[in-house]
Amino acid sequence: KDFTGNRYRLKPHFLTELKSVFFPRAEVIVVNGGEPFCSDEGRELMEWLIASDLKKRIMLKTNGVLLEKFGIERLIARGVESQITLFGMHEDTYHRVTGTDNFKRVMGTVEKFLAMGAGGLLEFTFVVADENVQDAEEFCRFIERHPQVKGVLWNEAFRGVKYQGLVRRFEKRFSHLSSRLHFCCPNESFQHRWWRARYFPIHGFKYWYAIKRQFGNEEV
Repeated sequence: KDFTGNRYRLKPHFLTELKSVFFPRAEVIVVNGGEPFCSDEGRELMEWLIASDLKKRIMLKTNGVLLEKFGIERLIARGVESQITLFGMHEDTYHRVTGTDNFKRVMGTVEKFLAMGAGGLLEFTFVVADENVQDAEEFCRFIERHPQVKGVLWNEAFRGVKYQGLVRRFEKRFSHLSSRLHFCCPNESFQHRWWRARYFPIHGFKYWYAIKRQFGNEEV
């Protein structure tokens, strides 16, 4: 198990196989998590990919908190495409969703990408939920203001169809951004939502405790 108690941790021989067999054959390499930078394997994979001479498209899915610590310049130089989840477009909304005060940190990282002319390597996701629904339109406006970047607006699948109508209205309103801003309306079954409602609090606490043990007071 890894430090979060995840039984699906990548063991050393799997990591070796990824590097020697799968990555050379892949057209696109996606590094996902959880949060990739919160695991030794995720950080080690990114280090290896950046140092390698593989001519592959590399995509990184992240909350953006540890991007600057890892090295923005290194990611840009390698052409890594970063998909960053924005949990809110204001500090209070971000805190309400995540329980952390990382909003300024994440947006500061985004501004550095843009200032370095690397907006084309950025895609943002925003999942509409009860806690941040008031920021959904501002997310679309953010994508509109920055012609280099792309975005995806989702309704939260775990709440059923609650915000699908809102997402569809924004899809029509911002149709002029259809090449850069996409809208998705997933919907999980009631049974899946019932199980998730019971799973998330337990898993969330385990994840929080593990992060505190590894990173101390540094919020991620």
